[in-house]
Amino acid sequence: MNMPIVIDHFVVLPAEGCTVVLQDYLDEANTDTSVFGVNKWVKPRDTRQQLFRITPAVWPDPVSTKDGRNYTSIVIGRVDITWLSAYGERGRIQTSNMTIKVRRLTF
Repeated sequence: MNMPIVIDHFVVLPAEGCTVVLQDYLDEANTDTSVFGVNKWVKPRDTRQQLFRITPAVWPDPVSTKDGRNYTSIVIGRVDITWLSAYGERGRIQTSNMTIKVRRLTF
């Protein structure tokens, strides 16, 4: 049976040394006004995207790879989502640590 769920908790748990800022607000000065409004319901087959700005405190120096490019990987954290079904059942998804690959730009 396809029933909607309520997103109870959607957060990025930052890795040590990273800061996370939710960017889903219509006005930076007013963090009470989400682009989604007050509705937290997600219907079957709907998609929902959250926008976060994740900033590492220190950008490590890239390492040369076999193809001559300078890359490095940074662990930025993991996502934790909890929800409540229409019947009151709770669910949870927590990702493993996410990494981003960064390369040094040369001009």
